[in-house]
Amino acid sequence: MTGGDDMQTESISSEAPKTGLDRRRFPRHRLSTPVTVWLSDGSAVRAMTLEISASGLSACTSTPMKVGDEVGIEPIGGGKAPAIVRRKLGNVYGLEFLKLANEQAREVQRLCSRLPLYNGGATGI
Repeated sequence: MTGGDDMQTESISSEAPKTGLDRRRFPRHRLSTPVTVWLSDGSAVRAMTLEISASGLSACTSTPMKVGDEVGIEPIGGGKAPAIVRRKLGNVYGLEFLKLANEQAREVQRLCSRLPLYNGGATGI
């Protein structure tokens, strides 16, 4: 296999490690929809979501981002949501929401309640 860096998983966490199969705080739900990711330099890139939870989402984009990058994601709960790149696996990124407005958080929770659960344990995202 060539291009080994493309498939390396990178991650950072703001929490102490948890035990068990799934260390996530909230269940994930399937969601495949286009979003715009706003990079720190102000440029906008297209991405496609794979799943969403009350605390973040995963999305696929061909534009490289680094673990730790702070971005904006739109539309989330009717507006732009601040987020941080927590994980990277190839072109798939795990993004954690930062400081959602109360109404945005409610909208994300409403959306999740209408979506089927996502089981993506094999992806590592």
